[in-house]
Amino acid sequence: MIRERGVAMFTAMMLIMLISGVSLFVLQNAATEKMIAAYVKREAVSLSLAEAGIEQAIYWMAYPDESPQNVFFSKRKCDQNDAAFSSKGVSVLPAALRKGEGDVTLSIYHEKDRPNGRCTVKSIDATGKAIRIDLAPPPIPKMPAAVVGPGSKTLDQKGQIKWCDTVPCSIEETNPPNPKDVEKLKSFIKRYGRFLTLSEEGDLEGDGVTKGESFQQIFSVSDRRSNDQYDMVYIDSVFDGALPIGPGPYRGYFYFTGDIKIEGSDSGSMEINTVERPLEELWSPLSKTPDYVNLDGLFYTPRHIILNKKFQIHGALYAGLGIAGDLNSLYVWYNDRFTSGDYPGVVPMVRVPGTWEAM
Repeated sequence: MIRERGVAMFTAMMLIMLISGVSLFVLQNAATEKMIAAYVKREAVSLSLAEAGIEQAIYWMAYPDESPQNVFFSKRKCDQNDAAFSSKGVSVLPAALRKGEGDVTLSIYHEKDRPNGRCTVKSIDATGKAIRIDLAPPPIPKMPAAVVGPGSKTLDQKGQIKWCDTVPCSIEETNPPNPKDVEKLKSFIKRYGRFLTLSEEGDLEGDGVTKGESFQQIFSVSDRRSNDQYDMVYIDSVFDGALPIGPGPYRGYFYFTGDIKIEGSDSGSMEINTVERPLEELWSPLSKTPDYVNLDGLFYTPRHIILNKKFQIHGALYAGLGIAGDLNSLYVWYNDRFTSGDYPGVVPMVRVPGTWEAM
């Protein structure tokens, strides 16, 4: 009996020790997991704050008037001779975003081995977690004149096109776009705008488009007054014919891969305010309000643009293979901001793929 009690006691003691050991292991493992989770959280928060600093730099370049250094950010580029920007002493992130996690230090500068105009941005959070990335202008073609395209008999007949009084308001000859540049543009618009396809049957498809909807139904704006809201659209065509474009009005930058046929009219227009060439005795341009415009922005295609009825544009037009139809129906008020690639409503600097680096 005594021997059986001893065995039972020994067994109980062993079970208690085993349970205690397992419990201690579980507690230690839980504590370790908690420490790892806290570390991962701190890393994630630090990375997020540093990323927020990068986004703040992009925002300030888009809206320099809201930045702490308007002169620097209004350039929207970084040249070798530019002074670097440092946010030292400046609150970068909004208080609601910081939430006790601290601010970030932002540095924007030009590195010698980078192309001119490209900005390197370094964002460091309070714990020292840093991210470095390059920013560059979006891959949108610059438009040096009201009508742009390779030389053709159609484009050379500029006397038949009614022009505005703005300078420059001429026809510019250029080479066809580089295929690599076209792919960059397509990728950019897929991320920041709308990407559609024109099917073999002539239907627009993709990005929430209802089957059978026309270009006019999808993109015509209801607000007749021009503002900062611009569409950015890429339409990839496998259709043999021309895409019909109604009278609008439209506001935005439209890139097509196929022919387009513009069916204009005196209706479906919006008001805009532009400038015309100053008189010789005046020093500043005169404000001018055309009776209406059908497009505030840009139509761009490497193929043909076919005109039918009156169509007025505030912006520019690119027709790689020329303009056909009634040239007398085309009126253009050139937007000279397009010369430098400054497109209203489009972010002026974007992340350069492959340059993101944690430091």
